[in-house]
Amino acid sequence: MTADPVPRRRERYTVEWMDNEALIYRRPANTAIYLNETATVIWHLCDGARTVKEIIDILVDAYPDAAADVRADVKETIEELVRNGALQLSVPQEAGAAPTTAAVSTAAAGDE
Repeated sequence: MTADPVPRRRERYTVEWMDNEALIYRRPANTAIYLNETATVIWHLCDGARTVKEIIDILVDAYPDAAADVRADVKETIEELVRNGALQLSVPQEAGAAPTTAAVSTAAAGDE
């Protein structure tokens, strides 16, 4: 059984909030990533405490009529932010062990 990854924002990014959207900046590289309203909510939920499945569940509960779209949007957004280096995924270990960092595909997360 594959563990559900835990996305965590990287510290080298700063956020500029604009209404319900955000720009995240990477210092010192001076690169920016635009986050629309949905991606901004996902970014906020990637706090290093919630798994991908938990993030999906929160948003499916908030938008039950769009459950299939929510699942796809969360997976796609997290994968894109990982590719851009803004998020890091950790794989939880057994109780008492520290999580390990890994490049984990979120393709199967939340497909229950």
